[in-house]
Amino acid sequence: MLGDEAVKIILNTKGTKDDVTPELKKLLDYIDGKMPQDDYTRKLNEAVKSARKNERWRLDYMTLQMHYQEKYEEGLEYGLEQGLERGLERGKTNMLIEMAREFGLEDNAIIGQLQKKMGLSPEEAANCLKQYGC
Repeated sequence: MLGDEAVKIILNTKGTKDDVTPELKKLLDYIDGKMPQDDYTRKLNEAVKSARKNERWRLDYMTLQMHYQEKYEEGLEYGLEQGLERGLERGKTNMLIEMAREFGLEDNAIIGQLQKKMGLSPEEAANCLKQYGC
């Protein structure tokens, strides 16, 4: 159960054990792409063909696919933005640490500058120095 009363059933059409009924084996074979072998799978095949021809169903399916694609693209864009922001922050931090070291500042002074310039707490600044300043 998924908390919304939906039930997921996972079918392994590539299983090798013979622990299923012959009827279920025929259904699994059909799902795996083989031709229908009994009345049930033939009826199921006809229902699938009918659903594929149903324009309303096709429109709903395509709309859902477009929605998934939009969400994927939004997530990708968000991820890229986050990555760029983090990269820029790391770059600024690295540059600040390098410049401070070039001026001969000790670690405590660099931590103070990180706090001041980057708005970090003492712990965050020390972690930055440890992470990026080596």
